[in-house]
This record gives sequence, C-alpha cells and structure tokens, in this order.
Amino acid sequence: MLGLARQVQTDLQALQAIGLTPQVLEKLPQIFPALDTLDQHLTALDGELRPFLPLTPALAWIPVYGGDISSAEPLLDLALALNRAARHSSLAMSPLTESLAAGQSASIATLAAQLKNSQPQFAAALRALEEAQMAREKIDSARLSPRVRDLLEVKLDPLLPRLRQGLQAAQALPTLIGAGADGPKTYLVVSQNEDELRPTGGYITAVGSLVVSQGKVIS
Repeated sequence: MLGLARQVQTDLQALQAIGLTPQVLEKLPQIFPALDTLDQHLTALDGELRPFLPLTPALAWIPVYGGDISSAEPLLDLALALNRAARHSSLAMSPLTESLAAGQSASIATLAAQLKNSQPQFAAALRALEEAQMAREKIDSARLSPRVRDLLEVKLDPLLPRLRQGLQAAQALPTLIGAGADGPKTYLVVSQNEDELRPTGGYITAVGSLVVSQGKVIS
C-alpha cells in the first residue's frame, strides 16, 4: 500500500515536470501516458484502501496526520475524479493535437469540427469535475496537515472554477460558431457612437447581421 502511494506521488511529480504552459497541446503526447500510469496506480491504491476507509474517521486523534487519515475517503475520491476529468479532457483534445503534429493549420472551421466530435469526452470530463467538486466539499481543510491543506487551498481551489469554465466553453463553442445541431448562428452587430452617450453606451449609428456556419462567416 505504501509502495503504491509513493508511485502515485512519483506520477504526480512527473506530470508537474511536464508542466502546464501555453504549449500544452504540443505536450499532450507526453501527458497521455503519464495520466494512464497515474490512473493505474490510483485505481490499484483505491482497491487496497477502499475496504479500510470506513475506519479512517475514527483515527482523527493521530497527531499531525490524523486529519489527513480521517479525510482519506474524500481525498481519494477527489484524486480519482480529477484524474478522470484530465483523461477525458486530454482525449477530447487529441484530434487537435494530431492535426498540429501533422502540420495542419488549426483554422476555426477545423477547430469547430474537432470540438463537435469531442463533445462526449468533454461532457464526461465535466461530470468527473463535478464529482471532484462534491468530494472537495466533504473535506474540512482546517483539519488537514499543512502540506495537504496548502495543496488544496492554494493550488486546487483556484483551479477548479477555471477548469469548469474551460470545459463549459469547449461545449458551447461549436454552437456559438454555427457548428452545433441547431445550424448556423445569426448575430446582431450594433455600432455605437461613444461621443453621444446613451444608456446602452452610445448613440446607435448602424446595425447589421453576421451569419456564422461551421466556424466561417457566410453572410
């Protein structure tokens, strides 16, 4: 059990070494196997720990690490759900990664088509992220050891809303650019004169319409 916990820690360090940078799409071929390895070790650790988890709340009295041990079940659920969200997100982005690796230009139309095909993976990632949020809400940070509390409050908590927003945007984008099931999108374009202020921002001097289909302006 201790060996598996150390393997999970090593897996996490490997993912941190890859890093989340603006070039993250280029790094997805490295991230995929790292996430798979982490999933294998987390699943194995869950299999060994799960039978003992009902006992852990009674161990809160242990000095220093009692809070971590008593919160073992939601902490493990949080780790498993986050890894599922990361794996589904990576799989959803893999077609775009393959296009970039092949030297193909990532046009809006191409991006729209790929995001549309990846919607089931994005939906699964969002469900996993919601499960992670529910697990997080069961954890009382004040009872945790300083290291684990810092990991949750400083690193994870600010990241969860941004991850959710990113997944929601990926789900909405195909519809917004006319690649969804309801077809082309028509947008009203309003030109306002800021020198003649009105409650809406300025005097409306012109209006027009913009029709977008499959990521392209068609009218």
